[in-house]
Amino acid sequence: YQSFKIEATAFIMQVKDWIIWQPTSQGFWSPENLQNVESKGLETHVYYTRKWEKGCFGLFTNYAFTLSQIQKIKNDVSNRFTSHYLPYTPINRISVGINSSIQNTQISLNSHFTDKRFTDLDNINIVKAFWLTDFQVQQKIKYKAHTLQIGGQINNIFNKQYQNVLNQYMPERNYQISLQYFFQ
Repeated sequence: YQSFKIEATAFIMQVKDWIIWQPTSQGFWSPENLQNVESKGLETHVYYTRKWEKGCFGLFTNYAFTLSQIQKIKNDVSNRFTSHYLPYTPINRISVGINSSIQNTQISLNSHFTDKRFTDLDNINIVKAFWLTDFQVQQKIKYKAHTLQIGGQINNIFNKQYQNVLNQYMPERNYQISLQYFFQ
C-alpha cells in the first residue's frame, strides 16, 4: 500500500485590535495594540507513505508563506509603520522529514527552516534565519499486555546557534531520552 497526498491552503485575514507583545529596554514584555493588521499567505503539505507487512516509510514536506503587515496603529499619526511586517513573524517556513518503522522500531530525521524575522515595528533589527535538524529513534517492547517504549532524540544535530527572540540564544545540540509505559 502506498499513498501520496498534497494539501494547500490560502488565507487572508483583516484583523482589528491585534495585540502584540514586545520586549522593553527594562527586560520585560509589554502589549501594544495594532489597530489593523492584514495577514495573508499560503501553506502547503506534501506526504508520501509506503506501507508493507512489517513496517512503513514516509516522506513529508511543509511550506508556509506568510505576509503579516501593519495597516494602522493607534496614535501613529505619521503612519510610519504602515505596511511594515509584524515582529517575529517569518515570511518563509519549511519542514522536511523522513521516517521509517520496521516492526517495533521507529526512526525519523526532520529538518526545519525558519526565515529571518524583524524584531521591532520599524523593521530594522532582525533575528537571522536558521535550519535545524533533529534525529529520533524509538523502540517498543511488548510483553503480554504490557508495552514499554524507549526513545532517544538528538535535537539540533549540527549544533547551530540560533535565536527565536533577539539576544536570547536557544540550546545548541541537546539530547532527550524517554521511557513510556502503556497500560492496556
